[in-house]
Amino acid sequence: MKGKAAAGIAVLALCACGGGGEGMPEGPRSFRVAVTAGDVGSSTVRLPFSLVGLPYTVRIDAQPAGEFAEGWVAVRAEPGDVLSVTTPDPADSIRSNVRLHGGAAGDVVVTVAKAYGDTRIWVEDAGFVPGPASGSACGNDVDDDGDGRTDYPDDPGCAYSNDQSESGGSHAVGMTGVLYFANPRIADVQGLSSVPSLVGRAVTIDEGDLVVVGVMVDALVVTDVSETRGYNSLLAYNYNTPAGIRVCDKLDALSGIVGEFYGLTELGFPSWIRDPDWPRPELPSGPAECPVPEPTELVATVLDDAIQLESLESSLVQVTGGVVTARFEDCDAVENGGNGNGSIDFDTPEEVCADDCSTALDCTELTSFDRYGQFGLATPPEPGTGEQRKVLVVARGAAPDFDVRANAGATLPLVRGILSEVSFLDQRVVELRCRDDLVVEGSPKPMWEACVSPPEDDEGYTR
Repeated sequence: MKGKAAAGIAVLALCACGGGGEGMPEGPRSFRVAVTAGDVGSSTVRLPFSLVGLPYTVRIDAQPAGEFAEGWVAVRAEPGDVLSVTTPDPADSIRSNVRLHGGAAGDVVVTVAKAYGDTRIWVEDAGFVPGPASGSACGNDVDDDGDGRTDYPDDPGCAYSNDQSESGGSHAVGMTGVLYFANPRIADVQGLSSVPSLVGRAVTIDEGDLVVVGVMVDALVVTDVSETRGYNSLLAYNYNTPAGIRVCDKLDALSGIVGEFYGLTELGFPSWIRDPDWPRPELPSGPAECPVPEPTELVATVLDDAIQLESLESSLVQVTGGVVTARFEDCDAVENGGNGNGSIDFDTPEEVCADDCSTALDCTELTSFDRYGQFGLATPPEPGTGEQRKVLVVARGAAPDFDVRANAGATLPLVRGILSEVSFLDQRVVELRCRDDLVVEGSPKPMWEACVSPPEDDEGYTR
């Protein structure tokens, strides 16, 4: 069936609301929705996740047609987004709504994007009646239906501000048969941009070659080492140290709810399935037993490239030969013009002081350092240009023995960790995974050994 749709692909979804029963709104009892053209895939050969979308031609029939001879229905995809809906007569489609004539609409082209798993195109009588751009029932400052709620978006019966009816319709629904899509890869969840594509949705990532690259005190970091498009790492925020998993493990699946936290895409309430066939030696002997990728070196040209930085979000990065800031400026201190309340206040000399310190290569603001443990690290001069930039490093949890202020101005052979973002500071942050990621003297451990805890038992690992 891949490559074309079978004429009989449809599901009749019944709704108890409709039909004009006592106390029930007038309208259809359900809709029959059939895919008449478009690749629906199959359970064994699934269609790839797509941000661009795929077109499907559908026919919609109200059941029974006589109770919905003329009216509008809303079209959506679950799970997925409807990018566009077009009809032979452009006047019969508005946004993702379609007008039925004689209880039917044919040759409706629905473009579905961000679909994954078993997806269906849904149709619902949501009560939408197109009205003028201003002065419609849902935009006239009047509670037309007397339900105590006025206009869009406060009245649930209002689909848009130009909805001429505050009624929610009969809510009769219908849906197509299954459109078979593959689950998204990490890069798909990241949206291949600074805007994650599936915020608020529960997803399962079981595509790609998923390698655990970081086990933090409250999170798990996974990289798809088979991805060629970038954007291949993701942080799963776990609230507690993930149990039964370690750096080097491979996963069969990673699930959770996609969220955005101050510019960082993450999975909340995560769960994972470890690949039971992946070897778990006491300590890996090389990359074959621990395919953690080499970190990306942070230099001025990388830190100046916003697109490349975004593609490295939650990935392993490093700074070789970085210099700890020589100054620790307390912009909140009374002697420096601050008020000593333990925070930097906006629109005050404290903020000016903090901004000046933030832009200076040799300065760490002490109030933020005391609160968050972030200190500044200047990259070494870049060959050819001599340009330097500053990143923030969080080492307090992973390397509590490292006295940052005692090492002010010191050159560190290597600092590596997970790259994250603090949007309100407009700064990139490198968070150490463990003590191995901070090298004060000597040589760093190879990636197949660094931060790899020996297995304790099948339930957990020593840290």
